[in-house]
Amino acid sequence: MDYRQPLVSVLVPVHNGEQYLDRMISSVLGQTFADFELLVIDDLSTDNSPAILERYAKVDPRLRVIRRDGSAAGLSHALNLGLDEARGALIARLDADDIALPHRLARQVGWLSDHPDCAILGSFIEMIDPEGNPTGLHREPRGAAAVALHSIVGTPFAHPAVMMRRDFLNAHQLRYHDIPAQDYDLWGRMLVRGAKGDNLPEGLVRYGVHPISDSHVRAAGHERIARSIALRQLAHYTGGTQKLGPWLEPRFQQVAHAVITGNTLPVRPGDGYQVQKLEDLLAMVEPRLGVSAEEVADLRRHVAEYGKVFQSGRRTIDRALHRAASSLRPILRGRGRIAAEPAMVPAIVSPEFTKSVPIFINTRDRVACLRSLVAWLERAGHENITIIDNASTYPPLVAYLDTTRHRVIRSPDNLGHTSLWKLSDLHPVIMSEWFVYTDPDVIPSEDTPLDAVSRFRQLMEAYPHILKAGFGLRIDDLPDHYHLKERVVSWESGLYGREVEPDVFEADIDTTFALYRPGVPYCYGPALRTMGRYQARHLPWYTNSAIVDEEEAYYRAHALSAVTTWNVEGDAKALPPPGAGGVAARETFAGHVGQALKRRLKRLITK
Repeated sequence: MDYRQPLVSVLVPVHNGEQYLDRMISSVLGQTFADFELLVIDDLSTDNSPAILERYAKVDPRLRVIRRDGSAAGLSHALNLGLDEARGALIARLDADDIALPHRLARQVGWLSDHPDCAILGSFIEMIDPEGNPTGLHREPRGAAAVALHSIVGTPFAHPAVMMRRDFLNAHQLRYHDIPAQDYDLWGRMLVRGAKGDNLPEGLVRYGVHPISDSHVRAAGHERIARSIALRQLAHYTGGTQKLGPWLEPRFQQVAHAVITGNTLPVRPGDGYQVQKLEDLLAMVEPRLGVSAEEVADLRRHVAEYGKVFQSGRRTIDRALHRAASSLRPILRGRGRIAAEPAMVPAIVSPEFTKSVPIFINTRDRVACLRSLVAWLERAGHENITIIDNASTYPPLVAYLDTTRHRVIRSPDNLGHTSLWKLSDLHPVIMSEWFVYTDPDVIPSEDTPLDAVSRFRQLMEAYPHILKAGFGLRIDDLPDHYHLKERVVSWESGLYGREVEPDVFEADIDTTFALYRPGVPYCYGPALRTMGRYQARHLPWYTNSAIVDEEEAYYRAHALSAVTTWNVEGDAKALPPPGAGGVAARETFAGHVGQALKRRLKRLITK
């Protein structure tokens, strides 16, 4: 292959990046698309970067290194030098501390081949820590209309994920200006000259966030320059008829970014008004967006749907807060004043929440149900799965734990149903993050939507006093051969007397599949259970009492007598009557946390 005139030039400026160069270079040279040059501009590095670059250049001719002479310093100058030296028809950007996923170039080249009218193509990006571990997914606007609209409130592309057509840049004599926010400035100038832009809806680049990255070290005047660029874009798309108005307010820009991209935002009262301002802005700039009416209509529908969420959520939460305040008055006996908390609209839950939320599965000597649960979680997009094994000895389970790709924590002792809270190594996670805790034998129904955990999060955002939310358990299809069927149906039916909204009930949850707020102890506080489409099955209820397979026989032989509740052999031992589950559960919570809470409440009441 002739690398002297490749299709793609991957442009990477480097200044003292020795810590990250190996992984960056390897990620580019390992692309599934091979017709490229890796053009690295060494911006006066004083560390070991030049030696690392020279080592790779000797073994792969696709790597070309250009060293600055020191006549002009700074990122913009390095980027412009790269644009002048690039030989490819397409310019792909990357920074020294970023990682290109193996199919990044192939996906972007293929898309641009199918869309010759697109001059700038970006993608979503995966945020990574200094060790390269993913920490979140950042979304970017989709479609030319959304990109143009977003350019009024901020940069519509993640710079390291961009691929540009070199002929468009050269035809309009466009280069980076030596200013902060140089990327935002370049995209804006391209857009006002008629360039179409879009972003692929997948993470193609892992973007480094660390103390020396641009995300943390902003050049002086960055925000001021970004504001002036936004003004320029506003003037262009409105034909110069609008002044500042409300569209450059920081809060509007935050809300607009979240709505257009779909990224998560902690929403405040009044943000529905910000969405209305976004709808007004869209109507104003529509004639000058330069895209099809169909695309503008799709964007309008998208913004309107988010507006409904922002507006309706406020009323729901106001009611929840009122109920919570009413329940506190008898306890506090009117002593003192309670400062009102601001109402919150349910936050937009991003796909990254599903990927990253910790899932803890507590198991002992059961493997068939564990496999089923893990398979469902994987289909749903959950990646942060931890299996807590309580001293299991069942050989098929031991073998599964040895081969699974998910994290396994093996306890030498059987810690029981509260094992998560007894493992001190996990306390930093459960104290700081939302998390899911479940037994292995709670399996979502076949038609349960894969966004169940996000649904639980949305419900808990809507009801701030709720500390955990999870599946209601099906009882409509229990087999007649299950000898405790009548007792289970009677018990479960008693849990669903308080419906807070259709198919959502305030009801106690033990180790059934549930999402917890950070820092919530086991079985403490009010909970929600979902019915309707969001249900699960408790598999032991479907076991034939007269037929015992190998796994069940082993489980019975090695189970503690205290865990026979609702199993095939046992009875409904030590269960409180329906309606008293929360009190009984709290009484069984072993540890100083529960007692400390009781002491605090007592002091509060007696003051």
